[in-house]
Amino acid sequence: MATRPLGVTIICILGWLGAILSIVGGLALLGLSSLSGAFAAAAMGQVLGSLVSVYGALVIIVSAVSIIALYWLWNMMKKGWNLTMILEVIGVVFGVIQIIYNPISVFGLAIPAIIVIYLWMNKNLFK
Repeated sequence: MATRPLGVTIICILGWLGAILSIVGGLALLGLSSLSGAFAAAAMGQVLGSLVSVYGALVIIVSAVSIIALYWLWNMMKKGWNLTMILEVIGVVFGVIQIIYNPISVFGLAIPAIIVIYLWMNKNLFK
């Protein structure tokens, strides 16, 4: 196993914190969706509750995959590099879409782009 660079350590620790917070948020969305379904008298409220529920489940799944990818990245494994790059490139795409609708939100693009560039420059360290 190669020596872990400081940048990888920072990416993993901050990524884990973000993923844990996202899981909490996803669980909150699931709870909110059940409440909206219970209090919604109209069919539209039930549809909205279902969409929020699906979104919450997706957030939890992506966050769990991110935790696994970051664990592999922490251990300097090539599969961690691959999975993290896939997730961060998706983050770059969503960041570009976000900037189209809100030009002020630069961090949604900048942070995943910096991570992609950093990991690309250090890809030879992962085995």
